[in-house]
Amino acid sequence: RQLYRDDRVRWTRHILIYWGFVGLWILDAAFFFFTKILNVPPRHPFHLFLDFGLDLYGGVLLLGLAVALIRAYFVRGSKSSIYNDTPAVTLFFVVVVTGFMLEALRLASVPYQSYMAWSFLGLALAMPIRSMNWPWAAWHEWLWIFHAVAASASIAYIPLSRMVHVFAVPVGRLLESQQALLAAKVRSVGLGLMGRGPTR
Repeated sequence: RQLYRDDRVRWTRHILIYWGFVGLWILDAAFFFFTKILNVPPRHPFHLFLDFGLDLYGGVLLLGLAVALIRAYFVRGSKSSIYNDTPAVTLFFVVVVTGFMLEALRLASVPYQSYMAWSFLGLALAMPIRSMNWPWAAWHEWLWIFHAVAASASIAYIPLSRMVHVFAVPVGRLLESQQALLAAKVRSVGLGLMGRGPTR
């Protein structure tokens, strides 16, 4: 609420990126479990629901990352630039874009089926290239490797970036809500710094 009052653009960016990540994380875990372990077929209604949800939340995340990059460009050099983390946002943007490109190549490399419409963003990207007689399946394999490396790099970069606040802020808010616990922690750290250790 405070962020919404202070800066609507930053609030929009945070909401889109947050819910994009949350939605993708939940649906991707469900997709892996139901399609790789339980072997739910592609035309099953739940599989189609997951296809639609992954495209939807991927689009939400992509929009949030685009807003972040555009805002970073316009506020560069100003005080507001302290809230930007352009390297991390760029990494995640590349991951999401290559994810959609992977989906497009996968759909373009096989004959069209009506159920593919549930992957609405991937199909929209696949349709213009479907008629081109290029080795989409081979490109898909190489792009998947690049996508996996970029995704791993973006995750590894989180502790070095400002995006670590995704974890730090909730912990800080939890400690602030537990004043007795916070006071005990501060006292313990203070005693430790003085070399006295915690007292019983």
